[in-house]
Amino acid sequence: MSRCQLLAAAVAELGLVGCAPLAREADSVPGISLTRSGLTVADEQAVLLDNFHSGDVLRKVNVLNDNHVYTLTFVPWEAAREEFPRLRDLYATVIDSFSFLPGASSEPLG
Repeated sequence: MSRCQLLAAAVAELGLVGCAPLAREADSVPGISLTRSGLTVADEQAVLLDNFHSGDVLRKVNVLNDNHVYTLTFVPWEAAREEFPRLRDLYATVIDSFSFLPGASSEPLG
């Protein structure tokens, strides 16, 4: 099953919560509790993965649009870091202002 199909299944069938296949690697790390929740990005349902460990702790947002999965990654997502308020503000700005260009993902590259 492709990432796109997995995200579509999470959005449609699981109410945006429990998207384990997208985070299988992170779930396999003992003692780390990955948090999943739903949100809307550019009028599309999305899956938010928090406490995702990959060198640094990060926040990922996976959104499906026109049969493409888009992943927005915010790192380091650790409240104890001095720069965290700026990253939190950047996250809010990106999520609140993100938009898809109509038909852009269907155009051939080149």
